[in-house]
Amino acid sequence: MDKEKVKNTINVLLFVVTIGILAYFCIHENNLFTLISAMPELNYFWLIAALIAMGLCWLFDSMTINGIMSDMLKKKYSKFLSLKTTMTGQFFSSITPLGIAGQPMQILELTRQNIEAGKAISILVRKFLIYQSTMAVYSLTVIFLKTHMFMSRVDNFIILTLIGFFSQCFTVVLLLLFYINKSFTTKIIECFITLLSKIKIIKNADKYIKKIKNELNFFLENNKSMRGNIKLSIKLYFFTFLQLTFLFLVPFFVYKSFNNEGYPVIDMIATQSFVNMISSYTPLPGAAGTTEGMFLILFCTFFDVSVVTPAMIVCRLITYYLNIIIGFIVIKIKRPANKKFS
Repeated sequence: MDKEKVKNTINVLLFVVTIGILAYFCIHENNLFTLISAMPELNYFWLIAALIAMGLCWLFDSMTINGIMSDMLKKKYSKFLSLKTTMTGQFFSSITPLGIAGQPMQILELTRQNIEAGKAISILVRKFLIYQSTMAVYSLTVIFLKTHMFMSRVDNFIILTLIGFFSQCFTVVLLLLFYINKSFTTKIIECFITLLSKIKIIKNADKYIKKIKNELNFFLENNKSMRGNIKLSIKLYFFTFLQLTFLFLVPFFVYKSFNNEGYPVIDMIATQSFVNMISSYTPLPGAAGTTEGMFLILFCTFFDVSVVTPAMIVCRLITYYLNIIIGFIVIKIKRPANKKFS
């Protein structure tokens, strides 16, 4: 069996484990039966609101991509193709551990849209930087405002918070090096490629170093325009803030759909953002296991103990499994033949 088959087999097995975790929560203590029994009593207005919130999350993600694309290409870019790029990332991030296939498949999708590979990489690195820095600020705000709310519910809260927050910050700092210090970034790349060459993972290190240096130069040149465009930057960060907020609103709408009252929406948003921060580095597709566990620990204050697991299942169906279903449908839609977009 070659390496590609082994890799695909591992990905499939991990995704099966993810499905198995959902199945466990459905079967355990008859949670699926409890959910089905509660269906007639659910407030479907709020359930539809949860679905709309997820759709708006995708929409604002695609609007960020569209803004970056239009700026780089110096012309308006197709909103549908931006959405298709978003859903490609959502689909492949959802079915692979740590979402590692999301961005590579987005790069492939952009090249199929006649975008040069160098530009595609530049677009997605810029997008990733905006997302990670916004998420880091979001998380920091939640930590400052709502630490007291979590400390009584989560053992080792401070340790979990520091791991999640500094992991996000490390990623942002690493990406900022590409903008700020070209020589330092180049040295890091050279050391990394040399190490890979010494352990026989790659051959001809000089060739790889030269190629990556060229890509880095291209990346820096293509990102100069955004540095001076404050208005565009504010707009893109605002789109990403809205993307995250609508994602974090889903549990609140699910909470309301179970005919609950009493807890403020800001507490729900803060709680879900903390769940995302802690679970984002779980090495299973969709951060399976950690996401469900953290939801049950943190949201048990809001939901009645008898419905907290069914509510978690509904949230996961909307925020995770719907990515796979809608993502698969969207990426199968063919783009217009013989049409160039760059």
